[in-house]
Amino acid sequence: MPKNRFPESPPKRELRRRVARRINAFREAKNFPLGLSYCGMPSVEFLDVRAWKDSLRSVCAVEIDGEILSDMRIQWDSLDLGLPIHFIHADILEFLRNTGDCYDLYNLDFFGGLSSDH
Repeated sequence: MPKNRFPESPPKRELRRRVARRINAFREAKNFPLGLSYCGMPSVEFLDVRAWKDSLRSVCAVEIDGEILSDMRIQWDSLDLGLPIHFIHADILEFLRNTGDCYDLYNLDFFGGLSSDH
């Protein structure tokens, strides 16, 4: 498996578990029987998607780095999560500004914050 640039930690795992409970409660309260459509930057390991998969119906994975996106495609095939996925090679902010698509769940976990020098 390709190395995750954003290593896992016990606090991240706990946060992911708490968020999974909240997502599931939201899904049930708002009556999304088929699950939620997810859009975000899930990293090569798809840890959030894997933790929340029971509440999801589809995934839109956005990644700006072409090599990482290639690794994500390979990793996704090995996970066999049974969810349809759409890979987008783009800057997440540009993608969100320009897409006409709407998702139920956005996971925008910016490494280093919202601003960048690129």
